[in-house]
Amino acid sequence: MKCASAIYAGTFDPITNGHIDIIERASSVFDRLILVVSINPTKLSFLSIDDRVLFSKKATSHLKNVQVIESRDLVARVAEKYDVRILVRGIRSLSELEYEKQLSHVNRRLSPKLDTIFFIASEGKSLVSSSLVKELAKHDGDVRMFLPPSIFSEFMNKFRFEA
Repeated sequence: MKCASAIYAGTFDPITNGHIDIIERASSVFDRLILVVSINPTKLSFLSIDDRVLFSKKATSHLKNVQVIESRDLVARVAEKYDVRILVRGIRSLSELEYEKQLSHVNRRLSPKLDTIFFIASEGKSLVSSSLVKELAKHDGDVRMFLPPSIFSEFMNKFRFEA
């Protein structure tokens, strides 16, 4: 049985197999999953917002109940705009849990009806991060195992051209 809608927000710079793991699992629980590609002013993104949205759409095209949007706003405001009461977050480590708990409390203060559901990274996916992918690619490491096949070549072309 699925429940209404949820939001999974992140910078997705780039979207990784770790993200896809969370997205696939969340999309099996919710009728609609809104993937919010965010601009985080505290992070310097490698990919443009347009590229991150495009890669996210390509990587999730097999999931018919996933909608990809771009936002420059607080996720709590996006949730209100789309009438969503559940945020999905992925947890890779115990240290991440503390930070995610703080975010959950802040989002709840901003929007009291907003709850967060945590998905623990699947075994073998907890080491995957966008930062790791970019660092490996920068040093000519093989990142194929960390990226969805649908975006691998395009990401590497962008990386070679812009790095």
